[in-house]
Amino acid sequence: MFLPQRMDKILIVSLDEYKSRIIKYFHEKGVMQVISTDLNKDFPLELSKDINSLLVKIERIFETFSLAKEEKTKKEQMKTFLGEYLTYREEERQKFPEFRRFLEEHSGEINEVYKCVENLSAKISKDKEKIEYLQSEYELLSEIEFDIDLRYLGRDKFIFICIGKLKGDIEDEEIVLYKKEDYVLVISPTDKVDKVLRNVDIIEIKKTGTPKENLEKIEKEIEDLKKEICNYEEEIKKIKNKKEKLFKAYHEILNIEKERADIPTKFGRTEKTIVITGYLPKKEMSTVKEEIENITEGYCHLELLDCDDPPVKLSNPKVIRPFEMLVEMFGTPKYSEIDPTFILAPVYILFYAIMLGDVFYGVLQTIFAFLLYRGIGKKSKGMRDFSYILLACGIATIIAGAIMGSYFGDIFKYGGYKIPSLLNPLENPMSLLKLALIIGIIHLNVGITLGLIKNVMNKSYKSALFENISWYFTQIGGGILIGRFFQWFLFSETVMDIGIIFALIGVSMIVYDKKGLSFFDFTGFLGDWLSYARILALALATSGIAMTVNIVARMVYGLPIIGMILAFLVFVGGQLFNFVLEALGSFVHSLRLHYVEFFSKFYESGGEKFVPFRMERKLTEVIE
Repeated sequence: MFLPQRMDKILIVSLDEYKSRIIKYFHEKGVMQVISTDLNKDFPLELSKDINSLLVKIERIFETFSLAKEEKTKKEQMKTFLGEYLTYREEERQKFPEFRRFLEEHSGEINEVYKCVENLSAKISKDKEKIEYLQSEYELLSEIEFDIDLRYLGRDKFIFICIGKLKGDIEDEEIVLYKKEDYVLVISPTDKVDKVLRNVDIIEIKKTGTPKENLEKIEKEIEDLKKEICNYEEEIKKIKNKKEKLFKAYHEILNIEKERADIPTKFGRTEKTIVITGYLPKKEMSTVKEEIENITEGYCHLELLDCDDPPVKLSNPKVIRPFEMLVEMFGTPKYSEIDPTFILAPVYILFYAIMLGDVFYGVLQTIFAFLLYRGIGKKSKGMRDFSYILLACGIATIIAGAIMGSYFGDIFKYGGYKIPSLLNPLENPMSLLKLALIIGIIHLNVGITLGLIKNVMNKSYKSALFENISWYFTQIGGGILIGRFFQWFLFSETVMDIGIIFALIGVSMIVYDKKGLSFFDFTGFLGDWLSYARILALALATSGIAMTVNIVARMVYGLPIIGMILAFLVFVGGQLFNFVLEALGSFVHSLRLHYVEFFSKFYESGGEKFVPFRMERKLTEVIE
């Protein structure tokens, strides 16, 4: 919990004939991160080309399916959102035979559907190109306002007729010009063509009939092509509705087999053996050793290597594991570094709850988070962790809101009820400010202590003394002196002397370590501490805006006829807006207090995350 899981680096040597079984074991178990060896590289498995070919075809099929998207109303879009994100129905896994039989039975179907959708896609692309060309012609012809049959454009024995844009003056009595807008119709004797070409940018139009007649034809052609495209898209939609679910299952199977087929490129090889190197958690070592010996019937050699700079796998209790995502958003800890998740989880919840601090906002968030957890959280680990964090923060917000006496602000006041509170931020802001600063100084000192532990673990005793212990002396001494100066506390002369000594020791150590930059250390620490006042600021904003919404709703309630409806809209809209705004603010500012103020005291990050060779199977099941 305090440190990442301990890792082992392992070397496995076995006969080539056991390669597929070893790969399958590690893929299904998902405990080892395979790394490349320095030996001669092995080759992909024999079916790699077939797998890649079919995968490319299926992905191309899915791209074509996207051409047949259904237009949905806003109501239908909202229904889709709610169905996808807030509800979840686990579908029964589709059963398939082992992979070679799968290829025999289903590759033909994949190729057939691929040819069909590619043909339809090509027709759609061709029609779209035609439409694009026709639209460019339409734009050109729509600007030409001459009522002339376009078949007469060109040159014959005596006359040259063209349409274009003038780029110079033509002063010749034998050349006739008709100008409309930006275009000019030129009628010239054939022997004057060169002069016309020098002064007119001629537009090539290979059409018959007047521009107006051609515009009508083009409109009709474009309309026919669009209908044709719609028909092709309908055919794609039918294939999609019939095959999409099945082909997603095919895609999963092929992806799994592709991972297995490609992983040998990280292995070393000789004529008859394979060499596998990787990292795995120390606690898995004995099980893996036993299983590999069983798989290879004893024809293997396993050896532990020096575990230099291993990847990082966090190890936390299940109840706080989702909060690892907040730590990893900042950066994965180094292998030898303290994992701050165990501190971040409870403190983040506390900060969030005080900042949002309203019972009904907490209820709204808890309901939303629960639906999210039961919905898309069942499909996505990231969303599951995120919804879990929201759920924990929502429950804590209900408790904090009850302590602070906030229920949509002061909504019960309008019903004649007085709700008791232990710490109302609007009535007693100084008490909450003191609480925020007390929490802040404790939080910062926890960070300093973790920094001390890290430096001692790394045998950086000088850093432990001057970067960590110095601040204990400074704070204790400074606290005694400042408390006496403002008469917050009454101390004896002996305690005052101790305070002076501690302050001098702490300040001297910091000045010695940082030299001229020590001033910024003192101001930086003070700034970090005062940053925790944002806990009060967010709590005041939540309650204040909620109360303002209630006041405005009460004011419009008295309006004749529409007063009740308008008050309802103001109340619901205003409270929802405030809830979303303050929930976002609480989320961000709670993170900031950890990332900027807390982590700066001890946490570096920069570790490489452990990425095991693991199979992801959600839609399919293999029948051996």
